[in-house]
Parts: sequence; structure tokens; C-alpha cells
Amino acid sequence: GARQHPPESFFFLMQSCSSLLLHLLLIVTPFLANTHAVPVSSSFDPEFTARNERYLLPFVDDLAIYRESSVGKALIDLARLVDVLPTWLEDMFVPLLIPGSRVTIPLGIEVPIKIPIGKWKIPLPAHFVIENVTFDDLDEFKKLKPAKLLTGNFTWGGDMILKESHVGINAKMFVLGKKISVNASVHLLNPSLHFETIVAFNRTQLCEVWGTVMRSSASCALWPMMIHKDEISGLNITSLRVNITDFDFTLTVSGLEKLDTLLEKELTEVVHASKPEIISMLPRLDEHMASLATNGILKSLPKIQASCDPPVMITTSHLGVPLNYKNLDVLNISRVCLSNNAAFVLEWTYNDCPARVESSQSPRFPVDQSKCMDLNAEIKSANEGDAIRVRAHAVLGLHRLVDPPLRYVPNSNAAAFECSGTTLDYHCTLISVVPINPHIMPQASKICIINHAGFVMEFSTQNARTGAQATSGRYPIDKSQCIEPGSIAGTIEGDQFKIHVHAILGKHQDTSRDIQFYNNGLTVTFECRGTTLNYSCKLLGV
Repeated sequence: GARQHPPESFFFLMQSCSSLLLHLLLIVTPFLANTHAVPVSSSFDPEFTARNERYLLPFVDDLAIYRESSVGKALIDLARLVDVLPTWLEDMFVPLLIPGSRVTIPLGIEVPIKIPIGKWKIPLPAHFVIENVTFDDLDEFKKLKPAKLLTGNFTWGGDMILKESHVGINAKMFVLGKKISVNASVHLLNPSLHFETIVAFNRTQLCEVWGTVMRSSASCALWPMMIHKDEISGLNITSLRVNITDFDFTLTVSGLEKLDTLLEKELTEVVHASKPEIISMLPRLDEHMASLATNGILKSLPKIQASCDPPVMITTSHLGVPLNYKNLDVLNISRVCLSNNAAFVLEWTYNDCPARVESSQSPRFPVDQSKCMDLNAEIKSANEGDAIRVRAHAVLGLHRLVDPPLRYVPNSNAAAFECSGTTLDYHCTLISVVPINPHIMPQASKICIINHAGFVMEFSTQNARTGAQATSGRYPIDKSQCIEPGSIAGTIEGDQFKIHVHAILGKHQDTSRDIQFYNNGLTVTFECRGTTLNYSCKLLGV
């Protein structure tokens, strides 16, 4: 009779596999946030919430609602058209969240052994202790289908298909006090996973870390996930359906001396006889495996989140520092400018993350134009230290939440971004940070000039202390070039540099401000406008 039923140890193998599936689900988490869910004022319809999401209703005011955002709607629709995630997902996030191809999960769980006889199970004076399970080939995917927003407000579903994979199980078997080592090597053929999971982010925290910070580590990817002190989690796996077409295995037993080979043979025969039932049993463990994974999340999520140190959490002792950002991870700003170097009309807004307030849209402006806005004029309720995000909108195209996160400090700095690309494929890059106060000299490691004038130009920068200089090449309208003062011979930190511009077939003149060289990783950008005989080159934003 024992050979007609899968042993308890193989049920535990399935339990162990659910821990692996939790690791795999972490891969998807950063992309479920890819709806650019920013805090906007919008109504929430609780009737649209799926039944298994209703536990989140008491917390809905704190959550990012994907369907509220026009960006979210656009990307939800886009997800239906895409069959395979881009290859950069595999290249970047799989190694990030599952470093290498192997994961070993320590378990130490005891499994009793019982013999089924009819409707009863007779316990034996023996039990297994599964010490650990090792999963190999985790970075070998055949296909990753993108997560799609299903019914409800927070439930996503997707599929992962792995190539052939190996599972190693290390266990001890205790029979009448005798310890026996049992090691199994299992080769899974065509393993696949269908998952459905509730993903609810805290809207303030998501606003603060969206982008580079969120992609920097697994812990920061999960940092904005909602978790309540009563052990209520915004990451709740509701379905985990595993399928394999076949598996091969080998068992090694030691500890019984002459009886080792006999026990190996008996256990192998039991598993072979139970193969069809084990394979067919996997999809039926859907609810149980989802429950195991969710319980694991509740235990591990706080610890994972604690290891992320988002830049917006830097101590407020830095808030009044307008210069020398060398040791800062987030920029203090009171004004932002966007320069349009793209093939579309542009508009943009501020988002105050902790206040959950979005400013009015800026006026729309075409290519070769810039638009600046002071934060305190657009969001009068902003408080010093608030995390601020800029959201760009290509008219008739996509919204982008611009990197990096900023921090509001009155009368501090102007940050300038340049947007380039097309309506459905563009990016906005930080190109300049300068003090608002005209009496404070900008400090930077790079000097750039955008040509928005009606001529070809070139410029040079000269060290006021040594006289050494460097010159850019000639370049036309809508282009920019940069010089790094640190590459000029004899330059040391603190040196002052003058910038001299030449309009080809026109006049020479200096820029509106000098700069001071510091190796702080920051850039100052000037913008030239006008004609060959009547032009100016001013710092963007001031």
C-alpha cells in the first residue's frame, strides 16, 4: 500500500518549492509599480475592489491606486499588447534579486512518517528533518510573460517558464533514534509558474523612491510596499500554480551501513510509483502554496524593507546646505526647470510626496524652449524637507516620473532637466544644479552649454588661478557640449573657472556666471539664446 501514495516528505518538497516561488515573485515586484502611480486627487470606487482585496479598504487612503492615474491606465493597456518582458529585465533584475543561479533555503522542519492503510494513517517511530533545499538554474528563463492588472484595483497576474531546473534536498531521517542522512537530487522538466498577487504600495513611499532608488536593490524595490503593524501586508499572494511535465531524481542514503543501499532502493521505488500522482498534485496545491508564501512574506518583509536606506530619509541636518553636495544622496531644490529637446510639446507638474499634492500643469512649450516653476508658488502647502518628484508629460504621449527624487528647501537651488526622445520613448536627464542666490558661486565637476541660438557655436573654460584652459568643438542649434574642468592640467578643487562663448561669424562673450570646480558629480548648464551679434548665455533656472 505504501507504494501507491506519495510520502509526506514529497508533500514537504512542494512546501519548500513555495519558498522559491516567493523569491521569484520578488523579481516581478518592481515592475508591478511600473504604472507610475503618483499621488493624485481622484475618487476611489470600493465596488471595483475584488473580493480578496477588501481587507485593504481601511487603508485605501494610503495606497497608490493604479487605475486612478492616466499613466497607470496607459500602461495597463500596453501590458495587454506585450507578450514577453524586455531582455533587460533578465539582465538587470534577475541577478539583482536572485544573485547567481543558485538559492539555498534553510528549513529545519520535521516531517512525521505515516503509512496509509485504508482511511487511516499509521504513524511510525520515524521522522524526516528537512535541513535545506537548494534550487539551481534560477537565472535560466525560457519566457517571462509580463504581469497584468486583473480584476480589482491591486491584483496582478503573470507567468514564468523556467528551463530545466535542479533541486537538491538535504535531510535527516530518524528511525528509533538512529540518524540517517538522505540527500535527493531532483531534475525538473519544463517547470512553470502562474501567479496572482495583490500588490499594494504606500503612495507616499512609492513617490519617494520610484526610479533609480527602487531599482537599486531588492530591499528598496519592496520598501514602499504597504505593511501594517497588525501584520497586514500589501503583498499578498493569492494564487501559485506550479506545473512540471516530468522529473528525474537520485537518492543517496548513509548511516545504516549495509542497509543504505536497500533503503535507497525502497525509497526510489516509492517515488517512481508515485510520480504521476505527484505531478498531477502540484496544480492542486495552489491555495496552500499561496498561503505558505504569503506567511513567509509577512515574516520577512519588515526585515527586507529595513535594509533599504532611501535618500529622502537623510537627516534634516543637511537641509540648509546649498553647496558642496559631495556627501549628499538627494538634492535640495526650490525651483525646477525642464528644457525641451524632444520631438513633441512638453508640460510638467510637481508632486509633493508626503502632502500627496500635485501642482497644476505648467504651460505647454515646444522644442528649444524651457519652462521653470518655483515650488512654493505652485504648492503653497509644501513644507521644508518634503520629498518632491517632477512628472513630465509628452503631449499625446506618455508621462514620466523624473529621476532623481528631490527635497524641498526654500531658496536653495534650481535643478534643470533636459527631455529628449519621442512621445512614447523619451527620458528627462538632470543636467544642472545651481544656487538660487546669485552671490553664491555654483560648484560642479562638469560645465555644459545648450545651443538654443541661431548659430553654430563653441566655448572655452579657463582656470583663473593657472590660466590653463580647454575648448569645446563647434556644434549647431539643439546640441550641447560639456567640459570637465578636472581634466585640465593643474586643476584642484576650489579653482574658479570663467566660461567664454564664441558665436561662429559673430561675437565673443562670457557666460552670466563663473563656476567653482569641485569633484562632486554635479553639472552646471548654461543655455545660449539669440543671434550671432545679440545673444546671451545664462544658467538654466536662474
